[in-house]
Amino acid sequence: MKTFNNRFRLYGIIFLAGSLMANCIDREFDSPPIERPVYTGDSTISIKNFKAKYNSDLVEITDNDVIMGVVTANDISGNLYKQMFIDDGEAGLMVAIDQNNIYNDFRIGQKVFIETRGLYMGKYGGLAQLGYRYSRNNDGVYTVGQAPWELFKEKIFKDDFPDASKVAPMVIGLDALTEDNFGRLVTFQSVMFDDAGQPFSTPNGSQVQTLNRIIRSSENAGSTITARMSSAANFAGTTIPDGIGNVTGILTRYNSTNQILVRDSSDINFTPNPDGWGTRTSPWTTDYALKHQDEDKAGWIKGIIVGSLMPSVNETNPVDNNDDINFGTEHILTNYIVIAPTADVRDWTKCIVVNLPEGSAIRTALNLVANPDNIGKEVSVTGKLQKILKAAGITVATGAASEFLFGESGSDNTPKGTGTKDDPYNYAAALKNQGQTGVWVKAIIVGSVDDRSIQTDSRFEPPFVNQANILIAAAAGETNYMNCLPAQLPAGNVRTTLNLVSNPSNLGKEVMVYGNLRTYFGVAGIGDVTDFVFEGGTPPSGGVEGTGTKDDPYNLAGVIAKQGAGIAWAQGYIIGAVDDGTGQGMDITQDSRFAAPFTVTTNILIAESVTETNYINCIPVQLPAGTVRTALNLVDNPTNLGKKVSLYGDFTTYFGVAGIKSVTEFVLDGGGNPPPTDYIFMETFGNGSYTTVRPKISAFTDFDNTDVTFTDPTGNADIRTTSTIDPHVWFPAKKESQLIIEGVNVAGYASVQLSFDLRTNDESEEITADYLLIVKINDVEQSVPATQVGKNNYINIPLNAINNTGSTMKIEFKATATSNTGGFRIDNIALSEVK
Repeated sequence: MKTFNNRFRLYGIIFLAGSLMANCIDREFDSPPIERPVYTGDSTISIKNFKAKYNSDLVEITDNDVIMGVVTANDISGNLYKQMFIDDGEAGLMVAIDQNNIYNDFRIGQKVFIETRGLYMGKYGGLAQLGYRYSRNNDGVYTVGQAPWELFKEKIFKDDFPDASKVAPMVIGLDALTEDNFGRLVTFQSVMFDDAGQPFSTPNGSQVQTLNRIIRSSENAGSTITARMSSAANFAGTTIPDGIGNVTGILTRYNSTNQILVRDSSDINFTPNPDGWGTRTSPWTTDYALKHQDEDKAGWIKGIIVGSLMPSVNETNPVDNNDDINFGTEHILTNYIVIAPTADVRDWTKCIVVNLPEGSAIRTALNLVANPDNIGKEVSVTGKLQKILKAAGITVATGAASEFLFGESGSDNTPKGTGTKDDPYNYAAALKNQGQTGVWVKAIIVGSVDDRSIQTDSRFEPPFVNQANILIAAAAGETNYMNCLPAQLPAGNVRTTLNLVSNPSNLGKEVMVYGNLRTYFGVAGIGDVTDFVFEGGTPPSGGVEGTGTKDDPYNLAGVIAKQGAGIAWAQGYIIGAVDDGTGQGMDITQDSRFAAPFTVTTNILIAESVTETNYINCIPVQLPAGTVRTALNLVDNPTNLGKKVSLYGDFTTYFGVAGIKSVTEFVLDGGGNPPPTDYIFMETFGNGSYTTVRPKISAFTDFDNTDVTFTDPTGNADIRTTSTIDPHVWFPAKKESQLIIEGVNVAGYASVQLSFDLRTNDESEEITADYLLIVKINDVEQSVPATQVGKNNYINIPLNAINNTGSTMKIEFKATATSNTGGFRIDNIALSEVK
């Protein structure tokens, strides 16, 4: 079907040759004629029917389907990456191509035909995509990806010159999104950005990152959409506009999140409004408030505090002259203030009365009896424009900290501090200095973000469910996420001490945190918090020391900083263990023990000081069964208490805090190096950096061992990571599940032992490992010890040693729907030599 008009090409070549000869004579050069592209075939299927025909996660196109469309979006600004969108007037489609600068070949308004046979259709995050199959790890597991450029050039054909006038967006509402509109160019009118005043996107160090910027309807605050903004876009560093305007882009989605992809900066059209838009970042002027009293308008207003009401003013004696307003310095009433456009206004008809509800944060901060110096200062408040005692006014609903911006009680307060530990930034300075790294910020803990969206999932009162972050603000009692900074709490002592799940009493307390001022949850935030000061406590700090080698191990600050970075050496003093006396359901915050007798052999605690007795300043170390556990545990070796130890292991979460697991080598108190545990095989299921939520065994690509095969015939097991638990295999409740590992190399080992960590999700009854789990080696069922398994922590389960006669081994874990009543987790599957 590649039917171009070749006569046009021939005539063009002859004409060009003649022109060149003439130019050689005349010495005047003209541009060669541009050939108009022509495709003489026709489409055989509409885009809408094409998408319906290939409505699958991944399918190869074998039919001779030809689709036609006009290019509506490309990568000209950098906000789209290796993709363009086409539309045939009825539906739109994403086309993924492994090529940069696609816009050089396919401009907006270019009509194209695509002969799709040999390409692939699939879904990325639920959005239909035309491209090619892609295997992330070249392991035969495919998803839809980008089509190779050379192949794609053989499939796509231009027809006529590009005509941008052919491309017109559909105007739709945020609450009227339909399946047919995904992939099409749309315009949302009368919308505003939640993050006005911030840049559209910022780089993550030297890396390109894409941020979520929330667009909200100005008419219905509950209607929103996510704008995806790449730091590679040529407008990334420009400021998100205040106010209300129109946004155009391609409507897409990723799983359940509706998104819009802006093509370039011209897609964002916001007209300045001298009267403001009534939003927090673009408040109305007092003049606007005067003109629109009692019109059922609510929003933000900004003005200068000029006075308060006189005591004589009441319902029967309302405001009707200048004498009813106290413009002086001695104030009597605390329940009202008066604002105006400038500090010198003394005309009551140009003023706005603001109520200050009794017992509220706004009355405490703004009343002129207690705060006479507030005269002449700027304030913003939100409420309803309506008359108060016959004068123009704005009625504040509750007077909470979220309803006004002023000084230290609001987010528009004066930036203070230098970002050092002795002079930390305040809330406003942290907002102003986004992009700086390694700074201290002091504020009040007011809540946390329970899930993925700060706009919808911010929580300001117990119960809290997410340990990985907190929200901090300028004032206690803040309940508006717009006035908060989200602070990331990495696994370790920072999270253990500050999170509101374990420490709900932290709510309302002042904290000082050390981290990087960067975007978090798509808004200005504090990431990578590594140090803090909270009620006089601080985790191991003083800076990272060591390089992680055997001769130069990391200190404890290095262990915290390098969480998730892999295996290295660390050094500290053995000062205790997590030990509740039973070995079941242990909790580091409650069960840390620093003196004999000890009863648990599976872990130790190390610290920088030999006299340490606060778990916050400790690193828990997992002791795998074998030489490491035998030599280091405090039950069998109580004299190890206080000795210095160097450990070679995986820096990863343990007991929900920064820890060391899978230790294979150690040096105890300088007394030599015992031989490492002979691990023939160890699987920890990666570091949790995978992007797919709960990938199935067949889809997981981050196994530690790439030379063996992992399968689950039932398809029910998956890989999970939580805010407190590192990656593991999850067997869901009341379903049969399996994990089969085949091809483990055991050649040359006469006797081997299998061990693994087990943790249940059901505390309603006593459950033992042998009841939960069937374990087979080379298809022979093994005896699983009747060890009670707790919910709150892993228990290491060692099986009996077995004689080995083969070169490879098959290991199988199985749960039945009957025995697995609550779900359970398996981690750290190890096979060691028994000598």
